[in-house]
Amino acid sequence: LPNVYASVSVLQPHAQTRNDRPIRMYGVTPILVEDPTTRQELIIGVEDVLRPEQPFRVDVQTADGRPAQLTVAVVDEGLLSLTGFKTPDPWRYFYGKQRLGVGTDDLYALVIGANKGDIFRTFSIGGGMMMELAVGRQRPEQPEAQRFKPVCLFEGPVATDANGHAVFSFDMPNYVGAVRVMAVSASGSRYGRAEKTAAVKTPLMVLPTLPRVIGPQDEFVLPVSVFAMEDGLGEVQVNLRVQGPLRIVDGAQQTLRFDKSGRKEVRFRVQAGKAVGVGKVDIEALTSEHRARYHTELSVRASSPPVSKTESQALAPGEQVRFTIPDDGIAGTNQAVLSVQRRPKFQFSRRILWLIRYPYGCIEQTVSSAFPQLFLQKFIPKSRAAKRDIDKNINETIARLQKFALPQGGFAYWPGMRVVSEWGTLYAGHFLVEAQKLGYNVPQELMKRWLTYVENAAGKPRKTGGCVCTVCMWPLWPARPPSAR
Repeated sequence: LPNVYASVSVLQPHAQTRNDRPIRMYGVTPILVEDPTTRQELIIGVEDVLRPEQPFRVDVQTADGRPAQLTVAVVDEGLLSLTGFKTPDPWRYFYGKQRLGVGTDDLYALVIGANKGDIFRTFSIGGGMMMELAVGRQRPEQPEAQRFKPVCLFEGPVATDANGHAVFSFDMPNYVGAVRVMAVSASGSRYGRAEKTAAVKTPLMVLPTLPRVIGPQDEFVLPVSVFAMEDGLGEVQVNLRVQGPLRIVDGAQQTLRFDKSGRKEVRFRVQAGKAVGVGKVDIEALTSEHRARYHTELSVRASSPPVSKTESQALAPGEQVRFTIPDDGIAGTNQAVLSVQRRPKFQFSRRILWLIRYPYGCIEQTVSSAFPQLFLQKFIPKSRAAKRDIDKNINETIARLQKFALPQGGFAYWPGMRVVSEWGTLYAGHFLVEAQKLGYNVPQELMKRWLTYVENAAGKPRKTGGCVCTVCMWPLWPARPPSAR
């Protein structure tokens, strides 16, 4: 329940060659069995229209009147449609179909001789119906982007009373649109789910159009759309308040009149000061009976890259020094640091962290990036993250050096080359020896071949002459007698 499967095999006569259909076909299909007593129906009671910034309640009742545990969520419908989110179904999860745990094997491929060519290429594989449905399914329409914060309210698990009834109380934030009320239940081996959509609107709404970000001393026009959803609202007073590095250039209050439902617009002029930070914008529309409010934040960011100034002086014992902190930057962005040191500042931290991220390349760069890291942990004893990166880099370097290794035991200058780089071989081997001393895992076969090559190369006379690249020391042509150069 419900994991029952039926398998079917279809075989054609062995000797027939009149059609190109598969000689044998095999299929498996599940037999879905459902116990109705494992499902629990839920009934959600909520108003069809909710008001922003007002409390509301959600009543949930089990259809059979039996107690259960409930969880309720109220989420912005637009947010759910962005990802195609569906109301969770615990029954489908706990009573979901399990895969067929049977392996099927046969010897038909070894005994069938009537077909010519590869018998496996004549097989057909089924089971693609769900993919075809998924490809053909239309995506839900994308909602228009609005500067409203999404609604996400959640409560549970909560036990119902003896009659299967429970009440949930929420406060709707400042939001206009639609929300989906989702409820799931569990009671022993019984599970249920239900959903209901409710509109969130008010007779009076405001919707401003704000820029994403602004810079210091930028000035912009702030349009505010006012929506009257009912006739005869009369005069509507629109107020604007700002906080942080923002100021209102002209009036902060305007008046509109609505005799009929519709949309009208007012405009305010706002300017950012010579500072950075987060500005807050509050817009309020008032009538004699209704109130609508919109609150959001606006980033005022610096329009130029950071600039730093450094001043240093040397002091003898008993001397005094005076520094004047410059005040050239934008308010809210200036920072000052005073450093007293016994010796000049070498900026070890910056150089060490740059070394950890040293780029890979030829064998010289590869070894040079990792060789100093063998001893860096002595200089950064408090940085666990840096130690973790160092160990990772050294292990990766040891693994990468195997791409440079040649069969005779030496190392090439670049991966894929077949000529041994004597200097690179000694440099890489020195690194592997030191890494092994510190406890890093160096492949023994790699070390054995390297030692054999070095011992053999040490007894051979050194070749002279030839031309090498001054950048990577790669030989451009072999040595020739002076008369032939």
